[in-house]
This record gives sequence, C-alpha cells and structure tokens, in this order.
Amino acid sequence: MRIRLKLDVLNIQLKIKGWHICADNEDPYDNWCSIELYLSELMDYNLESAVMTSDEVSELSDLIDRFLNGELNDTVRLDFLEPDFEFVFLPSDSDSDAQWIIHFWSGALSDTFLTIGLEKDDLFALQIYLKLITKQITKSDPIVSEYIEKGILLPEYKWEN
Repeated sequence: MRIRLKLDVLNIQLKIKGWHICADNEDPYDNWCSIELYLSELMDYNLESAVMTSDEVSELSDLIDRFLNGELNDTVRLDFLEPDFEFVFLPSDSDSDAQWIIHFWSGALSDTFLTIGLEKDDLFALQIYLKLITKQITKSDPIVSEYIEKGILLPEYKWEN
C-alpha cells in the first residue's frame, strides 16, 4: 500500500516497506525500511532507498498523533539518521500545520531542498497510512477503505500521476 497526497501543484506518492518491531537483541539503528518517494506535476523526482528506520517511522507516527491531539505547543523538528527528510510541526498561528522538508541528492547530499506545507487533512491521511504500515490498523479498517475510495491510499505497484 502507498499514500498519495495531491497538493496544489505537487503530487506526492510515498511507500514504506519493511517496517517491523525491533526484537530485544536487534539494534534499532540497523532496522531500515525501504522508502519509495515520487514527486510529480511541479517536478519529477524519485527516491528509492533505505532512509528511515522502523523506529523513525514509529516516532513520526507518534509525533503526528501528538500534534493532531493538540499536545504540541511549540515548534517541534524531527530529524532522522539519514538526512533525506525532516518534519517540522508548527504552532497554531502558522500558515501551515507542518512542513515536510525533502533534501535532494546529486551524487551526494546537495544544498537543494523542497519544503512542503502540510495541513491537518494531509497529516491525518499520512497518519492513517503510518498506522497501516505499523500494523495499528488493517486494510479491513473502515477508514482505510474510505481512503482507498478517495484515491489517497493506493494499491501496490500502480504508480500514477
């Protein structure tokens, strides 16, 4: 399963594979998920790499939960071991609710990045996807069916613009 967020001028598709709970004897920093990210419409960009650990996926899910439940009063930045992504959760007086910062590579990490403003609806959709990936909900859950119907959650291997 993957998520598609259609923003004003950008189509984002994200797929996370390989998430699992770390065993007690497993190094949480050596528990990588495979990430597929496709950006289209405004620009064409794709990333297929292990850029987040299972623990980082869970941490992002938890932080989105806390944000959506009104538990964050200050700006909170979430960085990962690999510098491809950052998420910044903003106070309620900001133009957007959160920012997803994507750093681009050109042989090596470049100084070029894209900041995507995410609203609560986008964050809620991302949260549904992360809960599905982290097995907190299943494909048979009504909210998953609703998001599949809306074209926000999409079947595997059917990349669309």
